[in-house]
Amino acid sequence: FISNWDSRDITVIDALNYKVIRKIPVYGIPRGMVMSPDGKYLYAALFNKPKVVKIDLKTNKTVLSIPCGSAMRHLVPDYSKGVFFASSMGNGKIYIISFENDKILKEKLVDDKLNTIDLSPDGKTLFVSSRGPNNKKTYLMKGPEFGKVFALDAQTLEITSWIWGRNQPTGLAVSPDGRWACNMHSAYER
Repeated sequence: FISNWDSRDITVIDALNYKVIRKIPVYGIPRGMVMSPDGKYLYAALFNKPKVVKIDLKTNKTVLSIPCGSAMRHLVPDYSKGVFFASSMGNGKIYIISFENDKILKEKLVDDKLNTIDLSPDGKTLFVSSRGPNNKKTYLMKGPEFGKVFALDAQTLEITSWIWGRNQPTGLAVSPDGRWACNMHSAYER
């Protein structure tokens, strides 16, 4: 599944043959996506609308909208707990959403301009990349302060630690052993 900013749809590709199977219209700018545990639905964060949409993969139709923060950015599943996490760049919040009933179970204000999130392999820590506040002239220029990379307790969403992420950190990944969380500008060792 590939989210397409300009065409406002999601491309479904056969990963074995590298062929486009179909496109799913979402009537918004899709960003992060996550599959339901049963594989029947795809959830997509919409950047230009304050919601996450649930798409039926049989009909390619949006069957539900989950209202939440603005400028929704990234989704990460925790299938063992039956939930997924969502980041909102617009309001600086992290959400925990239930796969079972599509309800927001918890939300937490973290910082300005949240971007990428990733869950540690043990499911205990959610890492969150924050760009920090935008430059007053344009977000394309260096902001007034560095962004941060946060470690949150994945159950409570309480911040357990953070490090400076330098200027507008965006990408974020956790190593398979869970020892490192790295973004474009810094590394956090647990």
